[in-house]
Amino acid sequence: MNGRRNHSPQMVMDLARQGKIAFTSSVRKRLVERYDKVPQKFCQELLTNLGKAEFLKKVTLDDGKKCDVYRCSYPDADDSDESFWYVKFTIIEAMGLIFLLSCKIDGETRY
Repeated sequence: MNGRRNHSPQMVMDLARQGKIAFTSSVRKRLVERYDKVPQKFCQELLTNLGKAEFLKKVTLDDGKKCDVYRCSYPDADDSDESFWYVKFTIIEAMGLIFLLSCKIDGETRY
């Protein structure tokens, strides 16, 4: 096992670099409608820098999915400030795919 994590950060970063990311419809909708982000591009940038992110916890959902939760920094293009995002994801190993279950900016309801 990867310390306390369910998934190796290096594996997540490698999959993200390859663009192998899927989202729930609520993640996609929130990123587009609320934050005016292009989901695939934004999450790819966020997850390729996972090595610098703060690992918060691992969780197992009721359906058995093993997830990791991180607090990631993201430079805001509009100014010099960084924003912090909380991401929760699992890996669908059979497909070699990151499945993003939650992606929220700091200050929104947490997990």
